[in-house]
Amino acid sequence: MKIKNILEKSKKALETDKNGHAARGGKGQKKMTVEQLRECWWRRSKIKSLQDRIERINEQITSAAAKPLTHAPRGGGNRDAIGEAVAKMQELRADLLRELVALEEHLRTVERWLDTLPPNKAAVLRLRYVDGYSWRRVARETNYSADHCRRINSEACAKLATK
Repeated sequence: MKIKNILEKSKKALETDKNGHAARGGKGQKKMTVEQLRECWWRRSKIKSLQDRIERINEQITSAAAKPLTHAPRGGGNRDAIGEAVAKMQELRADLLRELVALEEHLRTVERWLDTLPPNKAAVLRLRYVDGYSWRRVARETNYSADHCRRINSEACAKLATK
């Protein structure tokens, strides 16, 4: 799929800075906020929505193109609808690409911050915010109770709020 190739290229591009050096976390990076963690989920849901809209338009184009035009009026009014749908799909694909690149940049920042945490806390927060899992699934993946996962989250969020 084109989008996966584009995403791979954007990942490679984001891994290097303007001088072609590998990007690194560490000193000088901005402080993480709870809102930034939650933004991962928001961006992923926006990307999913764009993908769904593109798929629906693609289905409309396919079904409209497959209809026989034997009873269509002269002037091909059906073709105008297809052209409009194609233009809308291209616009949505451009939006999707921008969102994918923004998500990758954001995830890189979040991952650098998560790498500074103890592994158990980082795993819980990564599964919840980066991967968008429910508390039940986070608990299943980490072999903790859902309450313990929420407690880890609360502690991390409290620390973020005080920094």
